[in-house]
Amino acid sequence: MITRMDAVVGDDDIDRRHDWSTRKAWKTIATRGLNVQLTASDKAKLQAAGATAADVNTLLDAIDLHVMDLNSPAGTAKMLRRAKDVLDQLGDGHSLNGPASALAVMMLRQLTTSAKAAAWQAADAEDVEGLVALFATPVVSLADNVSAPPVVMAPATVPHVPESSQVAIASKFTTDPKILAVAGRVNANKSREDCTVETQKQILSTAALFTKVTGVADITRVEQMHLSFFKVTLENLPTSYGKSSKDAERSIEEILKRGEDLPDDKVGLSPRTINGHLDRLNLMIRTAKSEGLAVHPTIDTGLLRVPEKQRARDKRRPFEPPEVKKIFLHPVWKGCRNPKRRHLPGPMVIRDGQYWGPLLGVYTGARREELLGLAPEDITVIDSVPCIAIRINHNRGLKNPAAVRIVPIHGHLIELGFLNYANARKRAGEAALFPELVPSNESDSFGDKFFYNWDKVLDVQLGTAAEGLSFHCFRHYVIAFLKTDTSVTDKERRDLVGHVGKDVHNEVYDKVTAPDVMLRVVNLIPRVF
Repeated sequence: MITRMDAVVGDDDIDRRHDWSTRKAWKTIATRGLNVQLTASDKAKLQAAGATAADVNTLLDAIDLHVMDLNSPAGTAKMLRRAKDVLDQLGDGHSLNGPASALAVMMLRQLTTSAKAAAWQAADAEDVEGLVALFATPVVSLADNVSAPPVVMAPATVPHVPESSQVAIASKFTTDPKILAVAGRVNANKSREDCTVETQKQILSTAALFTKVTGVADITRVEQMHLSFFKVTLENLPTSYGKSSKDAERSIEEILKRGEDLPDDKVGLSPRTINGHLDRLNLMIRTAKSEGLAVHPTIDTGLLRVPEKQRARDKRRPFEPPEVKKIFLHPVWKGCRNPKRRHLPGPMVIRDGQYWGPLLGVYTGARREELLGLAPEDITVIDSVPCIAIRINHNRGLKNPAAVRIVPIHGHLIELGFLNYANARKRAGEAALFPELVPSNESDSFGDKFFYNWDKVLDVQLGTAAEGLSFHCFRHYVIAFLKTDTSVTDKERRDLVGHVGKDVHNEVYDKVTAPDVMLRVVNLIPRVF
């Protein structure tokens, strides 16, 4: 059994510390602003009131994590989406349509921090009436064209720092050595064009997980033994770690203990995931060094990388053409019994994300989250060609800059009514093309709600042959098929699926393939029924 690398404490102490730090963090942010920095005097007062050194360190980490989440593009997008949902439900002219102004975002952050602080305070005191009153408070529109009541901003203890920096800086010549702060500065580096919203979330996630596993919050205190311990812990976590929002609330000890009762093939994160965490830690270490922080000179994440047993091309095989045909004979597309019995034959064809998602996958070769996280306005017309604009939106980011692209819509999708479906979602004012797949919490993705029924489709249609197959196999299927057609150029294929060019010439000098040319390529993909 692996244990945490700080003083051994019981589960009750861990829970108490987590609750106390979370409550205190939200109260501090709400009263002192997003640029809050605890002074030596603040820490002394906390300890005089009974807080331990470990409590104070946990509080500092909690403040950093909440502030970075509030300032991050992903956190802001989710906050705006929730506000829009609430205002839409209120009706009576309340709305939050179009790009939100800086004032609207500022007010939402103030409301969010105040509400979080009040909710934790009421919950701590078991104040049921207080909680009811809190959630019964009227919400006002934050749209630019709707007048809003004045907001009294809490005084901050330090001067305002531009929001784009996303880092609280104590003074001109000091650099915060906290790992979470370093992660924030990595994300704020404008020279990193490949730092998408998803990448920023992963960097913050790695920073938080490393601190949680090792108990080390200061990057100048990280030694090789901490990195090694982190890697060994990842190798012993359940393979399902992170797929449940409750994992964020559990201690590492609790999660590891759960893994002891699982079969071997259900324990240990994949080499790719482990190496990803190590690569992001290395990026933070190099950033800290470049800033002049006294990082330990001998630490080396490269010594801990886990060899991957398969070549990249062997990790996932493509669907075979007969398998594709068989998948789309399932009741989801041929008719199911009712919305709750999608796997039993019947008269109903329900055109939702479960229906359109796989069809989009087989006719575009796009990644699962690229498709399921589309917004209605991403379905557009360019040069008279109906297209899908795969771009960063308020629902999700993209893997890399090359993933931004225009994909013409296959003729079969149009015949099945996809354009009518997208237009209906636009008229309804939906923020997501598939609103039933919108994540229920910050740690989930659009694919999480889609996964169960999709996995069941594969099991029902392909049986044991479904082992190791996933939605991503559509991508391999499309790429493999287009490689067999000599009329399709390498560049056209790469532009379709969002792969980078083979060399600098392709990347810098070649123009993007025109929509009408790409439409010919897309329509070469065989119809599935």
